[in-house]
Amino acid sequence: MKIENSSQAAAIIGLINTAVAAILLGVLYVAYGSIFPAWCLAIVPAGVFLCSYLIAWLIIDKIIVAKINVIYRIIQGSDKSKTSTPKATPAISQVKDEVLAWSSVKHEEILSLRQEARFRREFIGNLAHELRTPNFQYAGIFGYAN
Repeated sequence: MKIENSSQAAAIIGLINTAVAAILLGVLYVAYGSIFPAWCLAIVPAGVFLCSYLIAWLIIDKIIVAKINVIYRIIQGSDKSKTSTPKATPAISQVKDEVLAWSSVKHEEILSLRQEARFRREFIGNLAHELRTPNFQYAGIFGYAN
């Protein structure tokens, strides 16, 4: 199953919590049937689902998606303030694809910068060597030859 947005993830978390609550409530009802009425078998799991769905959705949407949006703005090169949010939150898979593309571009850029730095070092080293070392071909002109 592919989770595309925060409400789907929250629904899955809510269903898991509801299943656990329903199983525990069923065990309690079988063991101690007279403690609570049978309608509680429907109301309590529904309340558990609603509460766990809302809490999970708020946590996922407000914390995780907010952090993903910051990363997404950095990747897109947006210099907007932190208060502005994108018009549409992209799907996680779309963000993943864009992060991979961005990282490969940055990797190529880093390799290029390293190659240029190595070329500069070699060039400056060769230039310094040539300036320190006299050229023997022209040494006779200036009186350095035997």
